[in-house]
Order: sequence, then C-alpha cells, then structure tokens
Amino acid sequence: MKINVGKSKTVPHTAYGTGSAYFAYHNLVKLYSSNPQFNCKVGEGTIFKLHSFREGLNSLLDEADLKFEKLGDSRVKRDSKSFRHTFIQFILNKGMSSTAIAKMCGTSTEMIDKYYTSNMALDTMMDTFNKVKGGHLKIVS
Repeated sequence: MKINVGKSKTVPHTAYGTGSAYFAYHNLVKLYSSNPQFNCKVGEGTIFKLHSFREGLNSLLDEADLKFEKLGDSRVKRDSKSFRHTFIQFILNKGMSSTAIAKMCGTSTEMIDKYYTSNMALDTMMDTFNKVKGGHLKIVS
C-alpha cells in the first residue's frame, strides 16, 4: 500500500505499508462511512478530531494507562516513537534490507544504518558462529 504523507515531522513523503495496512485502511473507510459523528471524509481533515497519528496513539495509551511501565528500577515510556523503533528493529531482525525499511518509514538508509544495523553486528556475528558445527558463543555482561 502506498500512502502519501502530506504532513510529517520532516517533509511530505510517500510511505509504503504491508498488506495488513491495506486492510486496516479499508476498515477505517467503512468506519468513517458508517459513523457520521467523525465528520470527516476519508483522505481529508483529521482522524477522530486529532491532528496526527502520533497524537492519537499517545492519547489512547494515556487513556488505557499504558503510557508508562515500571520495569525494575526504571520507568519505561511507550509512545509512537517507541512503536516505530520496535517495528524497525523487528523487521531488520527478520532480514529486510535497510533500503526497503527506509522507503517504508519515510527516512534514509543512513539513519537506519546509524541507529539500528550498527547494533546488530555482534548479534549477527554470534548467530553465524553458533550455526557452525561445534560453535557456541554467549554474551556475558
């Protein structure tokens, strides 16, 4: 699915989504069509009277009391940015190229490589070594 993003933190760009994004979009079209209280035509205006996906997701997390979680001595924040980072790391781990990810997420391969693939080097090396017969490495901290 190809999505033209007119407003973003950077510049207008085209983002690419998977098949599930296509079906989610069509479900939103049905939702807008059958609920006039949203007062918005598909492709125009705001979604649920919010100005951005980021604002909407963060509001939902706040309302569901999921914005923060205590893990040990740390307080972890969930927001649209953390969802984006998790998505990028997951699909990198699945083997998708940084070029394809950059195109999907509206960023550059340089940013993907700088912030994500550089952290994968040790894990990738260890996975490769452990696949060799008799090889066994583990991370010790």
